[in-house]
Amino acid sequence: MFKSYVLMAFLLFAFGAFAQITITSSELPQIGFTCTIYDSPFEIAVDHGPSGANQVWTITNTSWPYVSLLTWVSPSSTPYAASFPTATHSIRYTYLDTIQMYDYLRVITNGSFSLGYAPVGYDPTVYDSPELMLPFPLSYPHANWTSVGRMTVDLGDGDFIFYVDSTIHTLDGWGTVNTSLGSSQVLRMFNQNWNSWDDPNYHYSSQFVSYSWINSQGIEVVRMVSQQDTTNPSFTIGTIRVTGLGTSAVEPARGPVVRNFAIGQNYPNPFNPSTTIPFDLSHESQVKLDVYDELGRLISSSEFTLPTGSQRVNVDGSQWASGNYFARVSAEGQSQTVKMQLVK
Repeated sequence: MFKSYVLMAFLLFAFGAFAQITITSSELPQIGFTCTIYDSPFEIAVDHGPSGANQVWTITNTSWPYVSLLTWVSPSSTPYAASFPTATHSIRYTYLDTIQMYDYLRVITNGSFSLGYAPVGYDPTVYDSPELMLPFPLSYPHANWTSVGRMTVDLGDGDFIFYVDSTIHTLDGWGTVNTSLGSSQVLRMFNQNWNSWDDPNYHYSSQFVSYSWINSQGIEVVRMVSQQDTTNPSFTIGTIRVTGLGTSAVEPARGPVVRNFAIGQNYPNPFNPSTTIPFDLSHESQVKLDVYDELGRLISSSEFTLPTGSQRVNVDGSQWASGNYFARVSAEGQSQTVKMQLVK
């Protein structure tokens, strides 16, 4: 019997097997914990790998500029605490060294629930009911669950705005994910997302799928989102977000020198009232930014002279109505366009 246990232990070690993680409410980050978020600046070829137990996923495309910093703070220390009296956790989102937004969570024994968010300088968005983000305890396999964030705004005179963001989560594997920022033991989720916006004058809906690799603290260390195929779980083109963990930002290795003009998806998206469009220039160039509405009307135009490398331009939609917009960036004799969604 003893020899059997020894042989089993040797085989597990030899073939790299690990026990899977279980996420519980006690494992979530404490106040002061920080994460650094890196996003791919444009659509790239992606490989989400297989599902199942004891997998090893290697995400090689992770050499991108610093994007944002998330910090766990006490809800009572934030300027919007009164709008979220039941919050137990708050996450401060900092972009380009400026505080942009606060997320509010209620974490209890059986799950982590999103209560809403508050962009700095604007009214908070409080969900009609808490949105289940992670059920606890969470391990593989697990029954599917649905997250629903629903917001209703009374405009008066019998008019309302209705916003719904719903996601079906399927836990499809566990194992190790490797990126340029390190390795993590994770559970992996496949996500099917739908969102819609309705007001007296406008309707919008969209759908996409994604994969999330979640570590034992409930942090999404990698997120891979489809861009060209909104329903196919085998998508091969998309964007990737990678998270560096710790008390300070970790700078990943830089990628190759820019050789071509390339525009990325605006961030954040949806946005209110401003967003940023990233792009790369192979040499100093005159850059033109034109923004069109859904009817093809030009509503904004501006020009810049910018140096070689990774650049960003800001888009201010404070004077525009909610809806879809198309930003066309022209440089180096080329033009590329991204679709943006403004939600007020």
